[in-house]
Amino acid sequence: MENQQPLQADAGMPEENHQRLQLICLQVGKEYYALPIEQVKEIVPLSHITPVPLTRPFVLGVTNIRGNIIPVIQAELLFDTPPAERSDADQHKQFVIVIDGKNYLLGVLVHRLPETLNVKEKDVDRSPHIIQSEVGEQSYIKGIIRQPKRMIVLLDFYQLVESELMDQMVID
Repeated sequence: MENQQPLQADAGMPEENHQRLQLICLQVGKEYYALPIEQVKEIVPLSHITPVPLTRPFVLGVTNIRGNIIPVIQAELLFDTPPAERSDADQHKQFVIVIDGKNYLLGVLVHRLPETLNVKEKDVDRSPHIIQSEVGEQSYIKGIIRQPKRMIVLLDFYQLVESELMDQMVID
């Protein structure tokens, strides 16, 4: 009979079997925000934006992306964050993150190409209830991701947009 070692539950597995989150991380001003990758349809270079009168200051206007007319919001104005300093070379490098909602498409203008992150669920601190912004019944801040040189606010853009934000896009 062969000499068999007992199998360990984690043999051949990572240190623990933690669920991982795939996120899109964007810099808004000097701060970092992330949203689940499944909420993003695509990221495209900025093309022409047509202003729409009587909209909130964070609504830049609409743009045509692959035949879809999409409202575009400016992240710095939405989050009330001062813009980060940009070099002359960066002035023309702007991108639109297309959020794929259940009943809408929405563009978020960012000034740097977003990065993708793959983080363990356990690395998301979901305890800072005191700083969570409540909009209606649900919070759109889902946690904080700590990294060695930065902290990233994890957002649920569906909650953010489907809350009062959509109602606030046009001035009554």
